[in-house]
Amino acid sequence: MTDNSPFDEIVAGLEEELNAGLVEKRGVHAIAVTRVTGLVYQAAVTGGVPHSLALAMAEDYWASEMRPSEIVMVEDAE
Repeated sequence: MTDNSPFDEIVAGLEEELNAGLVEKRGVHAIAVTRVTGLVYQAAVTGGVPHSLALAMAEDYWASEMRPSEIVMVEDAE
């Protein structure tokens, strides 16, 4: 059994608060990105862009926001 000092307890409490704040910020960001992704698709389709291209545009936006370091560009071999 370990005895925590008052300092350790304060640090542990701060860590919990910071982690909870980070989770909340990530959730708010995910909701905002979801809304904007839908708007990208909707605006493209409304503007006459074919469904498959509008979907690709929305997917590209989603990927750039949710995984910015993992974007891979693929060119068609024609």
